Amino acid sequence: YPQIDQFIAIFREPLERAVSGYFFKTQNEAMRRAFWGTARMSLDQYVTLGTSRFIRGGPATILNFLPKAINENNYKDFIESHFVEVGIAEQLDTSMVRIAEKLGFEFDVSQLQHLNSVKRTHEVSDKAIAKFKEHNELEYKIYDYVRSKFDS
Repeated sequence: YPQIDQFIAIFREPLERAVSGYFFKTQNEAMRRAFWGTARMSLDQYVTLGTSRFIRGGPATILNFLPKAINENNYKDFIESHFVEVGIAEQLDTSMVRIAEKLGFEFDVSQLQHLNSVKRTHEVSDKAIAKFKEHNELEYKIYDYVRSKFDS
């Protein structure tokens, strides 16, 4: 929709989204093969894939879903001028109510269900977390800016 210039989005904490994506993709053999073929990948490898432009199949980022013109100098202005509302997954009920209000609707939070949780069997190492955060600096700035609107 290149002609559209107003957006609604719900963002999720970047590392949490990546970890969730890993466990979702590895929950069964067919899903894993669809993303990675016969390769086996650790959680640390997966969350740091985005640091190499030569490897496909790593976690998507907020930036994959925003216009390419977003950068450290304009992301706040872009969000303020082009988004009707931006929510965060960690406060999904509040986000949905705010989005509905902006669109002139009411939203019944009792309709929200968590249907796609996957058991997590291990954690990301501190080294992989640091590498992920370093590589996704702009994504964290965008997420933190949006989250600050919920904290105030």
